[in-house]
Amino acid sequence: MTVSAHRRVLLTLAVAAAASTALAGCGRSSTPTAARPGRSPAPAASPYPRSSSTASPAVPMPDPTSVDGSNVDAVALMAVRALKQSDTAVDADPNDTARRAIGWLTPSFAGQVRSYPPIVAPGAEWNAWAAHRAWVEASTSLAGDDHPSDTATAAYRQVVAVVRPVGRDGWRGDPQRQVVFTTLAPVDGRWRLASAQPSSQ
Repeated sequence: MTVSAHRRVLLTLAVAAAASTALAGCGRSSTPTAARPGRSPAPAASPYPRSSSTASPAVPMPDPTSVDGSNVDAVALMAVRALKQSDTAVDADPNDTARRAIGWLTPSFAGQVRSYPPIVAPGAEWNAWAAHRAWVEASTSLAGDDHPSDTATAAYRQVVAVVRPVGRDGWRGDPQRQVVFTTLAPVDGRWRLASAQPSSQ
């Protein structure tokens, strides 16, 4: 099974949040390759273009004020849902979705989203969705209570995300299930998503 566009972007952001010197989940680097003796420097890759669509999403992005910011579980569930809630009529790729979900992220994670846009096309799966002008129907649930104890500065949750693309032409894709390992941190008294690491399944 090929790695989905959503998982590639989350892997990229998870690695960037842990080590801001690298891009993960895409096949190229945004840094020009050093010239070898006798060869010209490789040209720098151009960032994949961001969406300029003015269309309205089929499902509005969840509002961070819609849940109790002191409730770790509620924030983790809704933040992952927000990251998964793509709409190909609005987003060029899942990174655009993450930009729309900035309000759910810590300043550091939000900075990674803004600073590390993908430099390659989102892939065959996304293109298939885009052909139907599909949006993603997303639901989330907690994977269980097996996680470290919450502290004043960090909390960890495993979130099960089930996503299903729904085309504006009536097409419906198969549902996909993924476990996302999340880290949350408090920002101004409210929990926010500090990282999201998708499982390899």
